[in-house]
Amino acid sequence: MHKILTGLVIGLLLLSGAVQGAELEDKKWRKATSANFEIYSRLGERKTITLLRHLEVVRRILSNESGSMGDSPVPTLIVVANSEKEFEQVKGATDAHGVFLNTIRSNFILMREVTGADENHIILHEYTHFLMRNWNSMSYPAWYQEGYAELLGATEVASKRVELFGYNEGRLYTLQVSPWIDAEQLLNPPPFSEFSEEEVLAFYAQSWALVHYLANRDEDAVTTQAGLMRYSELRSEGVDRVNAFEQAFELDVDSLNQRLVAYLESECCVLRRGPVDTFIAGFDPKIVRANPEEVALALGKASEAFNQDEAAAKFFERAATSDETRGPALAGLARLSAVAGDSDGAAARIKEAILAAPGNYEVLLDYAIWCSDQVMDDHTRTGLEGEARLAFDTIEQMGRLTPEYYYARARFEMLANDDYNQGVRLLLKGYKALPSDRNIQTDLAVALVNSGREDAAKGVLKRILGWSYESPRLSEWARELLAELEEEAGG
Repeated sequence: MHKILTGLVIGLLLLSGAVQGAELEDKKWRKATSANFEIYSRLGERKTITLLRHLEVVRRILSNESGSMGDSPVPTLIVVANSEKEFEQVKGATDAHGVFLNTIRSNFILMREVTGADENHIILHEYTHFLMRNWNSMSYPAWYQEGYAELLGATEVASKRVELFGYNEGRLYTLQVSPWIDAEQLLNPPPFSEFSEEEVLAFYAQSWALVHYLANRDEDAVTTQAGLMRYSELRSEGVDRVNAFEQAFELDVDSLNQRLVAYLESECCVLRRGPVDTFIAGFDPKIVRANPEEVALALGKASEAFNQDEAAAKFFERAATSDETRGPALAGLARLSAVAGDSDGAAARIKEAILAAPGNYEVLLDYAIWCSDQVMDDHTRTGLEGEARLAFDTIEQMGRLTPEYYYARARFEMLANDDYNQGVRLLLKGYKALPSDRNIQTDLAVALVNSGREDAAKGVLKRILGWSYESPRLSEWARELLAELEEEAGG
């Protein structure tokens, strides 16, 4: 009896160890989809649907604000881990609870459940940023970008109502206990790398307070949208940020911080409520249990996007074991091989991928990009040039004219065939669809210069400067090229 019990205990321990050590993709994942989002979640069904509802509501609010559909021009993939350990298997070691990354192919949202943390706020803030940057050609000031994202990030979605512009405990606490930055720094901030951590927090908090204040001023005051339009006009005329703000919003910068203090102490945080049906009409989410290979493909794409190539390779290898996900998984492995400098491995993988899934859009695009890269590298005009063109043409026939398609084909036409006019035409289409993408921005600016369209190039460079305050290197590049063009025009 003792030996039997001992054997039973050992068996249970081994079984327990096998469950605890299960690969991440083999754990219980739910796949939730709506018209605009796809979520792979380790959370319960209720929490997953709640996050989906929040995202849809914010998307609708932004649609109304922008006067357009407000949809993302690229798909959004969301991965929700159940713990810090799971989160780090995809993202790597980090202190973040949630991260948002937009690429030319897809948006990636990665988050984890944290007791006492508002994951929805983190994601809604970043998603608001992304949609704002694709509204129109207006370059919103940094304080408005961050303040408005904070405002919408605090959106609360209950079963029957939506609450906007609510009480932001974190930002108010910062304003109560930390030193404020000068109003001029708020309106004309230096690169974030020059701010201390405390100053960055103050910038976010004061930006939130300023946007909140402007939205709740007296009825006879300049509205936020009217002020932003005037601000944009003044900036295009060369007026500096501080004076443009004063003229556009009819406010004195010297007394701005005092106004915000008074507002926070008296009228702050007037809620705006509305029935949830107004924002969520047509919301019909689907939620199912996701299979391991499907999860592995999603995790591989997310890990690759966050530069966790070793983890991505492991996930892609698992996804390649299923016929349904084999093609995209092999294409992912080909991309990783190319990044690692393994040209033979990349060639083998991408050829396997196109044979496994010749009708898959992502595989076709990766194959077209790989073929065109080979042509651009050796300039031998081998048969791969024809292969690239055939793949691009097939995508066009499919009607999948995405920003990445326009960008990749433009590079092919310009670098493989020296056709800058065609390249500019394609890049302009990509820029119209996804004006926030840095690859499209920079290539378009250079292509416009090379094709003799300097004035149009200046417009693109000014937009880069308007949106890249968190990227000093990109700002420096745009500023130097703009100065060079201005000097040539003046000379």
